[in-house]
This record gives sequence, C-alpha cells and structure tokens, in this order.
Amino acid sequence: MALPSQGRVRLFTPGALFAGKYRLVRAIAEGGGGEIWVARNEATHAKVALKLLRRNGRGAADEEAVARFRQEARIGGMLSHRNIVKVYDLIEHDGGAIVLVMELLSGETVGSYLKRRAPLHPREAVALTLPILSALRHAHENNVIHRDLSPRNVFLVVDPDGHVIPKLVDFGLAKVPDWELKTLEGSLLGTPAYMSPEQIRGVADLDARSDLYSVGAVLYEMLSGQAPFRGPSPTATLVAVLEAKELKRLAVTDKLWNVVVKALDRDREARFQDAQAMAFALLDALDTTDEALAMELNHSSALMVSDEVQQALLEAEVPSASGVRPSTASLAAELRKRKLLRLAPYLALGVACAALAGATAYLYASGNGEDAAHAAGPSEPSAHRERAARHEPGAPPPVAAEPVQEPSRADAPAPQGAAPVAEPPSEAPPSGSSVPNGAAPVAPSQRRRHVATDPGF
Repeated sequence: MALPSQGRVRLFTPGALFAGKYRLVRAIAEGGGGEIWVARNEATHAKVALKLLRRNGRGAADEEAVARFRQEARIGGMLSHRNIVKVYDLIEHDGGAIVLVMELLSGETVGSYLKRRAPLHPREAVALTLPILSALRHAHENNVIHRDLSPRNVFLVVDPDGHVIPKLVDFGLAKVPDWELKTLEGSLLGTPAYMSPEQIRGVADLDARSDLYSVGAVLYEMLSGQAPFRGPSPTATLVAVLEAKELKRLAVTDKLWNVVVKALDRDREARFQDAQAMAFALLDALDTTDEALAMELNHSSALMVSDEVQQALLEAEVPSASGVRPSTASLAAELRKRKLLRLAPYLALGVACAALAGATAYLYASGNGEDAAHAAGPSEPSAHRERAARHEPGAPPPVAAEPVQEPSRADAPAPQGAAPVAEPPSEAPPSGSSVPNGAAPVAPSQRRRHVATDPGF
C-alpha cells in the first residue's frame, strides 16, 4: 500500500508519533486523496481513526478539496447524533497534510454487507433505513445536505455486545447553504446510481428531498440486491436515473412498494417532504414500531458480520504500536471468544426457556392427575367406579365430596378357622385387576382419600 509522503520523507509510518500524541498503528483504507489510519492516543490510550488528505498542488482543485475537508471537520463538530460518525479534531501538519481525528468504527459498510446478504428481508431493510433517516433529520434541521448518501457511506457498527448501529459517514461533499463554498464549474459531485434527478441537473436550490431520494435508492437495493437505475457506465447510469420509464416491481407488500416508489419519484414535490414523514410511512407499511425494529435488528443481525470481516477488524484493533500484527492463531482464538460472548445471552435464554417448559409440563401433568382423582371419587370401591364409568344400570353415582360408607367389620364375621382379616373388601376385585394372586387388597383405611379444598367444606 502506498503511503502518503512529503518529498522523500514519509509522513505516516507504523509506530510513528503524529502531532505529539497519536501513535500510528496501521493504514486501513486508501483513496485518491489520502488514507485512513488506526491510531492510539498516548495520553488516554483511546483508539481513533486519522483521515489524511494530501495536498497535490493542483491549483483550484486542490484548494477546493482542502476547503471541503475543513468543512467536513466543521460539520462533524456541529452534528451530534448516535447515527453520525463523530469528528474530534482537525490537525494541519507542517508538511502540508491535513488530518481529521475521528471515531474509530468496527464493522462494515452496507455496500459490503449487501454483497453477501442481499436481498434483505423487508423488516431488516427498514430496520437499517430508519436510523439513517433519523441521522438525516438531525442533519437537515442543522441545514446540512449530505449529497453523497450511498451503501458505501452507511457504516454498520458492531458493538462489543453484538448490537448493530448504522452510522452515516463522509460529509465531504455535503452542502451547507449558509457557508461559502463554491464547486468548480462543470464538476458533478456524488455517486451516480444514488443521485437525485435534480442533483444530476445541477439545481441550485438543492434541499433535503434530494437526500430522501438517495435513501429510497439504497432501500431499493437492500430489498432487491441492485440499484433501481444502473447503466454500463457512470454516464449511462445518470441517463437512466433521468429517463428510465419503468421501475422493476419488488416482491414486497403494496404498502411498502408505494413508499419506495414515492421516495424515488423524479418530481421532488411528489416525494416525502422530510425524513420523519418517510420514517412514519415505513413503520405504517410494516405495521410496527421503531422500537420493535431496533430490537429485531440487534438480535437478528448481531452475528451478521462474516468471519473474514471480523478477523480484519481484529487485525485493526489488536496490533501493537510497532505495527506488528498478531499471529493468526491468536486472532482465531480471540474471534472464537467473541463469538461465544455474543452467543452467551441466546444460550442462557434457551436454557431458561427449556427449564420453563419442563416446569410447565410437570405442573400440567400434576394437574391432570389431580383432576382424574376428583373425577373418580375419593375412596369409592373399584368395581363401583368401573360400573359408573361404563354407565351400567344400578351403578351408584360417583360422589366427589362424601366418602362411600364402608361395611363394618362387625357385620362381616370371619369364617371358622380362618385368620382374621383387618379390612375385607366389599366386593371381589374386577376381572383384569392388577392385584397379584395371593395378595390381600389394600384396606380402605390405607387408601388415599380425597381432601376437599372447595369453600364450605
């Protein structure tokens, strides 16, 4: 990877100390104008991202890039929202480079996620879209138009506990009407497939509805796996956005489809007029709440980042100040540990559910046994119970509360020469009885009797 340099001396190298307090770890991204580095604040040990812009000395183009970089720092300092990346500081190096000190994010972009998972379930797609609409509402209330909202500029931050937080990043092309910042004549800023028709045409009074068109284009791609309008080249894509006559129908409900169509209307007057209106329409289309979708996103998508992406994140987080990466074995062990930590709440929930199901089954079985005892009568002789169950004529009705009067021992003298029996049965046991041959029947005094629990007994 090429590193930024000033003449023959590299400005950024692993292990170097930048601005007297940021220890450089490693570069994690590179673009035409600079790089993004992982660094550690030597005073607080907090990890941050350093976004570097190199001056190229190309006159007006270079000056505009520098002005936009400074504007991005001002916007980052002005906006404060959980779904917008934080900017902490702007440092202008003596060698000519300008550096933004930013929040270090762990996760992946929506663009990267869609390459693996698209199309998404409608609930997941809307769950990812609502936080972005919330971020845009905050930006629009502060008179900031993003102008470059695309899947690559929505970052899915994965917290250590597995929660997913979408964040809007890269305000480098943002427009703030109250600030003086002129764009070079003839230049077109943005990502063609997600630019609104009025942005392509260069309308001077571009407003928040342009960003909402871009949200509709990203939502369409989440639901289908491809942008709504795309051509074989950037120019062809711009023409398709302006002139394509049909929008391919998605396999979603009519209510959700109507929201997507309205967001992508070429006439901005026919679109949603603000981010909150679009968010309400999405919730109504799914007949749900933003709290329910947020919980679903956290639980269903907490493990969505692939092993390869997680390992890359670990490589960005774990290296020492010298820039030496940890071994593959140590990264794999750390990855397994994090997986287990993320799965622990779900495993605990599963054990609790299993225990609850077992307790419920036990109580249900105990209740059925008690109901059967009630139905059979407290101490009724078995022959009477069988006749009552068969509804034979003359069978005495079962009594639930009062025991059947047992014959007295005085009324049943024992035969001569026979050993006295403590409690003779009133009747012979029925055929098919389980009493073993030669075994004496259980005396009524030893039989289990019903204990009445109804009021009044």
